[in-house]
Amino acid sequence: MKISNWKSAVELVGIAGILIGMVFVYAELQQNSTIARAELNIFVNQQYLDVQDHFSDPKFVEIYMKGLDSADALTAAERRQLSEFYEGVANIFGYEYRNYLLGVFVEYEALPRILVRKYMTGQFARAWWAAKRESTPEAIRLVIDDELSNNGSANLDFQFDLRLLEEIRKN
Repeated sequence: MKISNWKSAVELVGIAGILIGMVFVYAELQQNSTIARAELNIFVNQQYLDVQDHFSDPKFVEIYMKGLDSADALTAAERRQLSEFYEGVANIFGYEYRNYLLGVFVEYEALPRILVRKYMTGQFARAWWAAKRESTPEAIRLVIDDELSNNGSANLDFQFDLRLLEEIRKN
């Protein structure tokens, strides 16, 4: 074999090696991205659990229930407590949206839509949202407004509780 043929063969093998290496680097980047997303999802889940943890406090549950349809009967301290609760919910919305803008999350609407249906359909929550909405990024505002308009006063927890109560009465 001539030297020029060997040289061409070695160059071809070198190029193939570079391409194979690039495929491995791409696969590693994808894997690192998946791991990063999983870690961020763990953080979001912890934020959700922190919000949900409020309901293990009977005093908070009383305040929350009063805020559903008798918000004008809430004291200033109770309004403050509920406002902090809703700030925690809103922080989840913002976290999801920031990670979406960074390209880490592929969407940002699913969790906010669920949380709006779960927590934000009562009288106090709607008033809080009306006061808060102007200081919220437009993309998040559109999702929350859309979900509130589509679900009226439906509340996932109460819908489940009503089904649960039906089952209890049947048995």
